[in-house]
This record gives sequence, C-alpha cells and structure tokens, in this order.
Amino acid sequence: MLPAGQALEQYYTNVFKRYEFREKTRQFFEKYDLLLSPTLPVPAFDVNRDLPIELEKSDRNVVSWAYYTYAFNLTGQPAASIPAGFTKSKLPVGLQIVGRTHQEVDIFRAAAVFEQAQPWADRRPPIN
Repeated sequence: MLPAGQALEQYYTNVFKRYEFREKTRQFFEKYDLLLSPTLPVPAFDVNRDLPIELEKSDRNVVSWAYYTYAFNLTGQPAASIPAGFTKSKLPVGLQIVGRTHQEVDIFRAAAVFEQAQPWADRRPPIN
C-alpha cells in the first residue's frame, strides 16, 4: 500500500492521463464520423467462463480481453455492438461502431445500413 501522498499523486497522474486520452479521441473524431472495430479480439466463448480458454493460464484479467470496448467507457463515446456474422465454428462475432460525443444517431444509422447489407435476424448460433 502506498503512503497517502503517493497514492494521491498516482491517482491524479492517472486522471490526467485519462483526460489526455479523451482529448486524443476527440481529435480523432474531428476527422472521422465513426470508428468500426471488432467488439472483441477473441471469438465467443462459454458463458460460464470469465476468460477465453486461451487466456486462462496467462496474467490477463476479465477486462484485458475486452480492450476494444473498454477505451470508450473511459472517453464516454457512444458505441454499439451489433452482430456481424459467425466464425467457422458458428459462434457469433460482433462489430463495434463508435461515434462522436452526442452523435448516437450516426451509430443507429450505420447499424441499420449494415443490417440491411448483412441481415442476421434469422440466424442463431447453435445451443448445446
């Protein structure tokens, strides 16, 4: 445990790093309306697991495999994850759509266009 003064200094150092990250993200969205990425860097895994099997013996935690979405929890950007298809094993894959602050409508429009181009509503992964 850190002494109170060091802990306070570390806390504020992290707060200012978060502000810097928010500013870089804001600058990115001055050039681009949307950011598209996979929702997760790993395929879907069993609902009873906290980590994918591949990462269970690593030093990763629950948040570390969700790093594509976590950043936007820090910046407050609106984001949505929509179905984007399936792996070869028929497990679902998500597409994350991130927009500018207070521009949720752009995300809804992009999601609707994607769904029209890649209809998925009638497809379900197998349930074992």
